[in-house]
Amino acid sequence: MKKVLLGIFTLLVFSFSLSAQDTGKALKKAARALSAFNLDPTNNAEKLAEAKEEIEIAMTGEEQKNSAKAWQTKGEIYSTALGQDLGMTVVNPEHKVTNTDAAIIANEAFLMAAKKAEKKYETKDAMEGLTANIGNLSNVGILEYKAGNMKNAYANFNAVLDAHKALKDAGMESPLDAEGEYDNAMYLAALGASGAEDMETAGMYFDKLAENDYKDAAVYDGIYKANIDSNPEKAIAALEKGRKLFPDNTSLLFTEINYYLREGKLDELTGKLKAAIEAEPENVTLYSTLGNVYDNLFQRENKAGNVEKEQEYFDLALKYYNDALKIDPNYSDATYSIGALYYNKAATMTTELQTLADDYSPAGMKKYKAKQDEVKGYFNQALPFFKEVEKANPNDINTLIALKEIFAKTDQLQLSGEFKTRLENAQSADAKNTESYFGNN
Repeated sequence: MKKVLLGIFTLLVFSFSLSAQDTGKALKKAARALSAFNLDPTNNAEKLAEAKEEIEIAMTGEEQKNSAKAWQTKGEIYSTALGQDLGMTVVNPEHKVTNTDAAIIANEAFLMAAKKAEKKYETKDAMEGLTANIGNLSNVGILEYKAGNMKNAYANFNAVLDAHKALKDAGMESPLDAEGEYDNAMYLAALGASGAEDMETAGMYFDKLAENDYKDAAVYDGIYKANIDSNPEKAIAALEKGRKLFPDNTSLLFTEINYYLREGKLDELTGKLKAAIEAEPENVTLYSTLGNVYDNLFQRENKAGNVEKEQEYFDLALKYYNDALKIDPNYSDATYSIGALYYNKAATMTTELQTLADDYSPAGMKKYKAKQDEVKGYFNQALPFFKEVEKANPNDINTLIALKEIFAKTDQLQLSGEFKTRLENAQSADAKNTESYFGNN
């Protein structure tokens, strides 16, 4: 029994030795395949794929995981593979880079090579690999950013900064030593983090860029967005500084507009929106937004009983909604808003109408009839706009509510009942309206 156990133990040791030996062979094969590819990339394209396959086998061995040479070889293989892939875009602009993770893999491998280095030349080789790979990281980061892959973009941009730090910690020169290059790299990392919705990291980078007086409006926009919920004072201070430094920047202007909307500062907002319209006169949403601001001001003044101001703001809201439709006649937001503006105007008059209903004198009844006709007139003016919206979306809840009420207020009870049913359908999970009522009537 003892002899049998000893035999099993010997077999296990032998198997482990074979595994270590195999990973060592795989490392040599990977290095040879890479050399063959470098000698003749055109005729030895398959050697690069072989090198990647063999290095992955090699790196399963504990000996290779602790070898600067193995990590260096892995870094060179992946860096070369990406360089080949990026080079194809020069020959063929339609070429799609597939090795988008290669630059980060190479960067991590060179960092490990430096960590495991025992000899000066091993450290030197690792640093040279890091230096050469920084361009790859930047290029892939830009490609991923343009493609909307923000997490990958940030990972590559951030790896550039990691590589730079490793080079400086080792007392080496870095491509980011040139004036402005480090800040440019940090700016890209900030944009990537912001795009990936990692606002804490983005805010940290934007703060450093502001400290370094980096000349770009996005820095202050980024500080605002990173802090508006957690530190609004800091956010607003950054926005104000950015607007002073870059008064013509529309991105900061729109951020400021959104801030005023968020805070309900309607009076201050009108001037900002007019400035935005001057900057972008074909931007239909700006006209509609300004119309909405005046719409809200109209409702505010109505509640306060300021009749002249109420009418002034009503007219301005109508003007800007119509301006939006002049640019885009199919802009449904403005179409709905005009309908809602007339509807709300009628609704605000119903209280006065109810007051007049208590006066049964001939003069009082005459006033009631005149006011009633005025209310119906506003409801009728709202109607065609809600009809247009219903044609485009027969299940829009707000539109169906408005149509039901308009028909009820104008004594069209059969139609009001029809839209009561259509409203119930729209609110149901199963019985949606399959077609527009006014699209067929």
